[in-house]
Amino acid sequence: MKPQQRAIEDMSGQNANDDNPPPIAKMNHILREFRKVIPGDIPVSYIETFLIVATNEGASMGDVQRIGGTRKSTASRTLLVLWEKGLLNRVAHPSELRKLQYSLTPKGRKLVTKINELFGS
Repeated sequence: MKPQQRAIEDMSGQNANDDNPPPIAKMNHILREFRKVIPGDIPVSYIETFLIVATNEGASMGDVQRIGGTRKSTASRTLLVLWEKGLLNRVAHPSELRKLQYSLTPKGRKLVTKINELFGS
């Protein structure tokens, strides 16, 4: 096997026999885990929004928009997709019924667990 070919296979995580694969292989594995839930091309905004909610349980669309630096329409659409895919819960804010709060579903928590395991957390 050529060294360049081995490097490419190692980066993909496919040949990683190491207990601690390089960060690029870990990122690739994370993308594969997301593709199991959301097949096909995954916009970075989906992953970023998921991670924002995972680290800020109870976040509103405005929170996601502010933290992610996205437009309101992008935050709204992305949260909707993640909710439809079963990764996020949404409930009305206790004092502002028009405002929704987002948190992880059991499926979303399972994905977080897999990501944390990759990074040894």
